[in-house]
Amino acid sequence: MIESARRLIRQRLGSLGVWLALAALALLSALSVGNGQPASFLTTIAVFVIAGGIVSRDAASGALQVILTRPIRRGEYLFGRFLGALALLAGFVTAALATTYLIDRIASLAGWSSGGSQTDWGAAAAASLQDFLAGILSLAIVLLFSTFLRGIGDVLAYILCGLGLNLLPQLFDTMRKPSLAAGARTLLENLAPNVAWMEIAN
Repeated sequence: MIESARRLIRQRLGSLGVWLALAALALLSALSVGNGQPASFLTTIAVFVIAGGIVSRDAASGALQVILTRPIRRGEYLFGRFLGALALLAGFVTAALATTYLIDRIASLAGWSSGGSQTDWGAAAAASLQDFLAGILSLAIVLLFSTFLRGIGDVLAYILCGLGLNLLPQLFDTMRKPSLAAGARTLLENLAPNVAWMEIAN
C-alpha cells in the first residue's frame, strides 16, 4: 500500500509539466487564500493534475497487471493511490499558504502595504483547510471514475457529471416541471453536496 502511494508521488513529481501546473495553481490560489477566501475551483483543477488517470494509466500501461500479481489486494492498491494523491494535495495546499506568506512578506518589505501584514492568517488558514477538505472529496470522486474509465475519462466524467447535475434543476424549471426540478435539486444535494466545512469544524 505504501509502495503504491510512493509510486504515484514519484510518477507525478517526475513530470516537469505537473510541477509547473501545480506551481502556477498554487500562486493563483495564494491570491485568494490571502483574502481569506477558499480557492475551491483552483484546488479542483489541482486535483485533476494530481489524480487524473490515477488508476487508468496503470491499467493502460500494463503496470496494474504486474502490480496485482504481487501479494497486494486491490483495495490496498486503491487506498495506496489515494494516500499518495492525498499527500500531493496536502503539499499543494501547504505550498499555496506558504506562497501567501511569501507574497505578504514581499509586500511588507517593499512598502506596498502600510502598517505591516495585511493578511488575516486565521482566515487564510481556515480557507486552506476548506480547500483541503473539498479537495479530498474531489479526489475520491476522480479515483472512483478512474477505476472503470480509460485515459482522462475520470476527469471528463467529473466535469460532465458536475455540469449535468447543476443544469438539470434549471432545465426542469424552464420546462415548468416543479416536481422534477425538486427531484433534481435533491439529487444534486446528495451526489454533489456543497459542504460547509468550516461550520462542521466549529
